Amino acid sequence: MFFWLALPATAGNEASFQAGTRAFEQGDYQAATRHFQRAVQQEPGDALSHLWLGMALQRSGQLDHARASLSKALRLGGDSQVAEHARAALQALDRLRPVRQEAALGPSSWRRVGAVQGLLGEDWYVRSTRYSRVWARHADREYVKEFVDNLDRAYEINVDFMGTRAGTPINFYCFSMDSPAHRQPRFAGLGVTRYLGMAVDRDTCLMNLSNWRTSQHIEPWELTRVACHELNHIFLHNLNLRSTFDNLTWFAEALAYSIEDRVLPVSQQRSLETMRLALRGYTSVDEDWRALVAERDTDEYEQYRTYDVLLASIISFLQASYGPDAVPRILRAARNSTLEEGFQAALGRDVPTLHREWKTFYRIR
Repeated sequence: MFFWLALPATAGNEASFQAGTRAFEQGDYQAATRHFQRAVQQEPGDALSHLWLGMALQRSGQLDHARASLSKALRLGGDSQVAEHARAALQALDRLRPVRQEAALGPSSWRRVGAVQGLLGEDWYVRSTRYSRVWARHADREYVKEFVDNLDRAYEINVDFMGTRAGTPINFYCFSMDSPAHRQPRFAGLGVTRYLGMAVDRDTCLMNLSNWRTSQHIEPWELTRVACHELNHIFLHNLNLRSTFDNLTWFAEALAYSIEDRVLPVSQQRSLETMRLALRGYTSVDEDWRALVAERDTDEYEQYRTYDVLLASIISFLQASYGPDAVPRILRAARNSTLEEGFQAALGRDVPTLHREWKTFYRIR
């Protein structure tokens, strides 16, 4: 929530302004742009509406239009806090201004930018796809090409799987283990050097290009798989779900592990029979799925990936038992309540009952 939400819009554009702020907070920057454009048409002298329009345009990647709106907010704002924030936003845009463009500047081309949002170094390039923006260093541009080409497909796989969309563009920052970006305050404490990918907010994902032990580049197909996993976290985060127990981790990881191999050829994807074979003879000591994830998160890192089949098997069980659309139904039912109530409303079962059915389904002792 931003402080200026408390500032009043003018009476003539209040409905459009409030609709714009709601869309912005939900990450739907294109809808927010439309509402704020209507607000400034209704009240051309409202500095606050021009400020919000500029921010929505910036989040949508329309930097030139964003600059024009923010400049107008600065002129109209006088000595107000609105003007101060417009000035700060313009300064941030200046840091993102391209210092050189390549010959063919289209959706598939790279352009050079300066220091990117606090990351050290000047040698950064950005490339836009339909749904994403990918930031990489010059030395890594060729290496990430296959990954970038597959990002839109990973996004659309998530749309089909989740039955909803996430606000775009989604920013992917790609860097190797020797990059000083790992030491940036923005990423401090995230443990990002340990993971191949990490979704850090509604529209940002960090991608490691190398293995944390060996510092060797990982395969591009694995980058795409990890991106699909992290995109799923962003999709779920944009739904603003709540949980009675304030713990959505088990469901978030079950969804993400279930979807991550869908970017692979069908012959390489885990089938229901693969799950059954992997879990044959497995003995569960966990009282519920939350405990399973808690165990994973406190285990040695070398054991981390042993949990992917266990977590993915939860979603496979739900789809096999309650229909292939089980996930979208649960998410729709949970939007205005809690995740637990969503399960009850969509499937007619509470989570403890589903946990017992899951064990029976896979013959887990």
